[in-house]
Amino acid sequence: MQLSDKFFTFDTGEKSHFFDIITSSGLSLSLFSIGASIQKIAFKGNKWSDHTETYGNELPITLSSGNPDFYRICPCYAGATLAPNAGRISGSSILLGGETIPLTPNEGANQLHGGPHNLSAQNWNTEFVRQDYDSVSIGFSAFLADGVDGYPGNRTFHAEYTLDDSNWLTIRYRASTDRPTYINMSNHTYWNLSGDFSSSALDETLTVFANNVCLNNEEHIPVEIIPIARTIFDFSSPASLKSRLDFLPREEKLRSRCRRQISIARGYNHAFILSRDQTSRSFRSLPQPVKKACILSDPVSGHSITLYTDAPALVVYSGGFLDDSIGFPDGTHSCPSCAIALEAQDVPDSPHVLPEHFSITTPEHPFERTIRIQIR
Repeated sequence: MQLSDKFFTFDTGEKSHFFDIITSSGLSLSLFSIGASIQKIAFKGNKWSDHTETYGNELPITLSSGNPDFYRICPCYAGATLAPNAGRISGSSILLGGETIPLTPNEGANQLHGGPHNLSAQNWNTEFVRQDYDSVSIGFSAFLADGVDGYPGNRTFHAEYTLDDSNWLTIRYRASTDRPTYINMSNHTYWNLSGDFSSSALDETLTVFANNVCLNNEEHIPVEIIPIARTIFDFSSPASLKSRLDFLPREEKLRSRCRRQISIARGYNHAFILSRDQTSRSFRSLPQPVKKACILSDPVSGHSITLYTDAPALVVYSGGFLDDSIGFPDGTHSCPSCAIALEAQDVPDSPHVLPEHFSITTPEHPFERTIRIQIR
């Protein structure tokens, strides 16, 4: 395996850190200290010659920008670590120990991805670099002081990426606090396994191992949980996102609700509750099994990813609100639905939607989460 790194200095004088890891089969992982981000995942080699004009000697399968300043702005959270919280909190408040904690809103009256000072665009410290003959691990860390955007506790966050030579990517999140608080970390990488980010990714084939899904209100906040069967959310067997969006249930009431959900999200932006024992767990360090959450594949390139996690939910966002803000070497740009985000996390707004599953991080019980992705 190959490992290289370089530094980039912003106009402010601040230094950021890039890493490139390449497996013996030509899978490359690029990491960036801004947002502890996955900057790019790509397949390298001459067999991608059809894409040479656009990307050079590689086929990228994640949405990325070559401009470091893009990650400072982080308009779509591409590749970023979501912390302290992934998803939305309605009314920008949570209940901790019987006390209502007001949070700082950054999307209307609600809070998105941890507030205006979240860690998705912050410069994380490089904590360690470990290289073995068949794997490379990079660790990042960041700190948030007590009260930032309303969350209690002086908190230290860790993001560790390990790529092994069999093309398995493992992401491990950890966080500690000196006061009870809410932490819910995830990753916001966008995927298009065809490698063509100037066109729709809705032809990708998706399987989600879930029986239930959350319906959202106009503010993308979950308000109801329904079974996926006979709805546009039924990915219990492989189906393209486009074919499911075109599917309309026979029942008029359900058909109308599905249409409304598509309109709100411009496709999908929904939390699937993963199939497993959903018994309440009050503290974060209790061991949770890492189980298969989804499979995404491209019918043309033949590439696929299989995602495993110990998180209780998977948010499938089909990128309906993406725009043309990311430019590519051949002059093309990103567009709506050009990539799909798969966010392993708590059910969004779980403090209000599923309070019995609302898990608190304490000094005695730190936060832990694992995401494993097999890339083929």
